[in-house]
Amino acid sequence: MLYSGKASIFLFLFLLLISSGHAAGAMQALVRSKVFFLPEHGTLRPYVEVFYEIDPLTILFDKKDSVFQGRIRADITIANEKGTANEEHYVLETLPVTDGARTLTLKIMDLRRLMVPSGKYTLYVKLTDLIKQGNESVFTDSIDTSVPRDAVFLSDIQLLDTVMAAQGENTFVRNNLMQIPMTADFLERRDNLHFYSELYNRPDTTVNTSIIRRAFISRKPLGDAVYRLQISDTIAPTLVSPYQGRLRVAALSSGNYYLNITATDTAGQLLAGKSQFFQVMNPNPEKVEIKEDTVRGPQQVEIVNLAKSFMAKYTPAQIRAILKMLLPIADPTERNRIGDFLRKADDMYARYFIVNFWTAREPSQPERAWKNYSERVKEVNKIFGSSARPGYETDRGMVQLKYGKPTERVIVNNEAGALPYEVWQYNTIPGQSNAIFLFYRPGIAASEYELLHSTVIGERRTVHWRSALYPNGTTDGISGSRAETFIGNR
Repeated sequence: MLYSGKASIFLFLFLLLISSGHAAGAMQALVRSKVFFLPEHGTLRPYVEVFYEIDPLTILFDKKDSVFQGRIRADITIANEKGTANEEHYVLETLPVTDGARTLTLKIMDLRRLMVPSGKYTLYVKLTDLIKQGNESVFTDSIDTSVPRDAVFLSDIQLLDTVMAAQGENTFVRNNLMQIPMTADFLERRDNLHFYSELYNRPDTTVNTSIIRRAFISRKPLGDAVYRLQISDTIAPTLVSPYQGRLRVAALSSGNYYLNITATDTAGQLLAGKSQFFQVMNPNPEKVEIKEDTVRGPQQVEIVNLAKSFMAKYTPAQIRAILKMLLPIADPTERNRIGDFLRKADDMYARYFIVNFWTAREPSQPERAWKNYSERVKEVNKIFGSSARPGYETDRGMVQLKYGKPTERVIVNNEAGALPYEVWQYNTIPGQSNAIFLFYRPGIAASEYELLHSTVIGERRTVHWRSALYPNGTTDGISGSRAETFIGNR
């Protein structure tokens, strides 16, 4: 489906490219999927909602009889090791227009709902430009349509770009409303965040008590609401309870947030909860009078033009590398989001994420914070990098980026019966003292050291590290080894 949207008039040169039969670069498309459940004969059947948006600047429009029109072949397949669960193959034609400039303002979107059995699958989406040969976009993602065992559970959360009264039937209509989903999870200068979700009450484990449904915005998944941005209502449990909601977000400054939906019983016991990441760019957030006492509210961030920011000079490949560089120092929620970016190439929003990442750590000088960290990355690349991979992706490199240089680094290459190894000792790290890391080179052909054991909470812990370090079972003299001296039974 296509609909026209407001946009700036682009360069006249691009109009010449269209009329002469050329498209600007490879096709760029954003693809998203959400899992919902359909009530049928007293049960819940899962289905996957797949929606995508194609950048009109990256496809070719054919011109016939003074009319411009693009044609995209869509191939959507959901499959696992047992075979294909469902698939759709069709051709999407853009709205025919007589003005070449209008092709640049078209929103090229479509949405499909595919029924699949409960289980784990891989989603494959291939979009092919039928006018420009070789111009295509391919997307894959893992999806889980398993029906949760919980008595009450939630669907995925879908952020919405537009909500309006339905006029006729089309693929975007649900519950008598036209719902145009957001493909980018990115809010720029918006006062309101619209969303849709569903709450399910499994028929085989029915909950009869009233349910308090709550939607709120936080800095971390299911964290405390920032600026008390939340709404709630009380509902009677039914097989499916649709939730069409809106939260005013004009007070949010630029940064990373989560929309959360929870269901609790009347005693306050959490029954179900889901979170959806999104980013905000807002140069002039509304001032609020509520004082954040127990919760740190959104930080005020100076808005910069992304094209002039310190991330502008990097190529998409370099942006992916930078995301990997951040993994050692990212918190769990940031690591999850980085993983999403690495699986789904959203280059522009990845750049915003990186800018926000450093702004959160040094609000006044985010570029300086990045430069200082990049110098540390260069150092670990020089020390631990190889032709196989850069130092920041190695175990030793990641530990040094996370905790700094060790207080003492002991290198052991010729201990009888032992594989080559290193012991790193830190006098102190956050929350712990006398922290130890044991790295080893696990085979003759291996050139890279791997983390075998650590005494640090949350890091890799191998109770039988001696067996791995001494593969031939020779432990003579182990009591006096450097590894034994530092680690012992820790």
